[in-house]
Amino acid sequence: MRQLHDMRTFFPHDPKTLTREEQRKALSSLIFLKEKDTGEVKGRTCVNGAPQREYIRKEDATSPTVATDSVFLTGAVDAHQGRDVAFIDLPGAFLHTLMDEKIIMILRAELCELMCMIDPKLYRKYVCKDKRGHPVLYVELYMSLYGLMRSALLFYKKLKKELENYVMVMNPYNMCIANKETEKGHQITVLWHVDDLKISCKDKYKVTKLICYLQKIYGEKMTVHQGGKGKYLGMYLDFTEPGVFQVDMSNYIKGILNEFPETVSKKSPTPHTDNLFTIKEAELAMVLDKDRAM
Repeated sequence: MRQLHDMRTFFPHDPKTLTREEQRKALSSLIFLKEKDTGEVKGRTCVNGAPQREYIRKEDATSPTVATDSVFLTGAVDAHQGRDVAFIDLPGAFLHTLMDEKIIMILRAELCELMCMIDPKLYRKYVCKDKRGHPVLYVELYMSLYGLMRSALLFYKKLKKELENYVMVMNPYNMCIANKETEKGHQITVLWHVDDLKISCKDKYKVTKLICYLQKIYGEKMTVHQGGKGKYLGMYLDFTEPGVFQVDMSNYIKGILNEFPETVSKKSPTPHTDNLFTIKEAELAMVLDKDRAM
C-alpha cells in the first residue's frame, strides 16, 4: 500500500462528486500474499476487474506474450553463439503505466484504514461510511493496477515504445521479441512476457547498457540476473556449460504437487485418460458454448 501511495497510483475522490453510476461501477481492491520458492513472502495489491467483462471485449484487452517455442529457440541460439544472457523482472511494472480511461476504485474497511495511516491528511477527509457502517474510500486510478482487464495491454504498448526508442525492431512473427544489430555486427535480442524479460547478446557490454537504460525508467529495484543461470517464466534456464542450453522445471512441478488440494496416491504413464481418442456418438457429443470454444 505504501508503494501505491509513493508512486501516486491514485488520488482520493470526494464521494459527493461521483455519480450514482460511478459509485455502482467502482471496482473493489484486493491484497494477495504469495510465498516465493525462495521463502520470501510477496504482497500484491490489485483490483477486482471481473465486472469489466460486462463492457470490455476479450479481444480489446488481450496482450501479446512471447511464445514458448520462441523461448527455447532463442535459448538454443544463445548457447550456440556463446551469448551473455540476462533475466530481468521489472518491479511494479503496471504502476509505471498511465491509465487511458477513468477507473474508480473503492477501498473498504482495513484497506481504507491502511491508506489513512499512511497519509491521514490526504485521505482521511474523503472517508465515508457504507450501508453497513464500514469506512470506505473512493479513489481514481492514475496508474494501472494488476487485475484490470487492459493493464497488461497498456504495459505492453509502453514497453514496446521504450524498446523502439532504443532503436530495436519488433519481430514480425512474434510481437514480444525485439532485435537490434550492434556496431560490431552482433545481434541483441529481447523477449518478454509482461514484465519478465530475457536479454542476450554476444557482447556483454551491450547487454549491460540496455539494462542501465531500463533501470533509468523502472528504478534501481529492478531485479537482474546476468550470466550463467536464471529463472524465467517458472523455468531455470542454464547456460553455464559452453554451447549447452538446459531447462529445469522441477521446482515448478514440485510447487504444483505441494499445492494440489488432493492427495496424489498413484502414478500414471501419460497425462491423458484412456478415452482421449475415443469418438463419441453424435447424439452424445456436447457442444461448447461460444466463450468456451474460443
